[in-house]
Order: sequence, then C-alpha cells, then structure tokens
Amino acid sequence: MISAPPGPFPRRYTYKGVWRYIGIILGSALLVGAPWAVFMFWAMPGIGPKLFTLALLPGFVAAACMVLAPFRQSVTLDADKIAVTGILSTRQIAYADIAAKKRIPANYPVWAILPSEGRGRPVRFDMGYNFDLVFKDWFGRIPEQ
Repeated sequence: MISAPPGPFPRRYTYKGVWRYIGIILGSALLVGAPWAVFMFWAMPGIGPKLFTLALLPGFVAAACMVLAPFRQSVTLDADKIAVTGILSTRQIAYADIAAKKRIPANYPVWAILPSEGRGRPVRFDMGYNFDLVFKDWFGRIPEQ
C-alpha cells in the first residue's frame, strides 16, 4: 500500500513556466486570427469559402483550449488521493488503490499510476509540472511495472 506524502495538503503542481507562456501566446494568436479569417472568407462569394470557414471552428476550439490549459491543468496531492485535472475532466486515485506506476512511450516522459485490480482506470500525467522534492520522493516509492 502506498502511503500519503507528508503534508500540508493539498499540494498543487502546475506546468513549468515556459510551457505555460508558449501555450497562452500561441493560443491567443490563433484566437485573434480565427475570427479575422472567418470574417474574410465569409464575405467571399460561393459555398467553398463558407465551408472553409466551418473547417476553422475546430481550430478555434483548439486555440481556446491552448489558452485555458495552463490555468486549468494540474496535479494535486491530497491527504488521501492524487488527482490529475485536465481541461475538461479530473481523474483521481486513492493512495490505497495504487498498485504501480508505468512509463508510457512518448517524446517526453509520461507516467501512468495504475490502480489495483478492478479499482478504476489509470491516471496519466507528464513530467512537465513543477514537482517539488516531496512529490518526487513520494512518486519514487511507487513500484514500477
């Protein structure tokens, strides 16, 4: 059984500085550019530009997510669980239910905390957060699969 890290709780970790600002700047530029492109293409005659304008909508949503993500995404250690908050959802797992951790192959370190058999789905997060020594020590004690 994995024990809780030392308090105080909750311990909330957010993305490291540079990645936060890159997402905000790039997303803001896309948010400004998308309405301009919609305005320009919608005014053109024919159906082609209007269809292209509709194709811009997913990009607009992606840009909004890029701006919101640095403020919303976090990893939180509570007295009894770890929670990973994404843009739209929060996944959590109780310390008593943690079985192991597993590295997921990617271009950057992504980890999954695996629950005991039949205790839910894995909780995934990358190592781009501002983790302190308390988190690193606690995470290091979880056995690897």
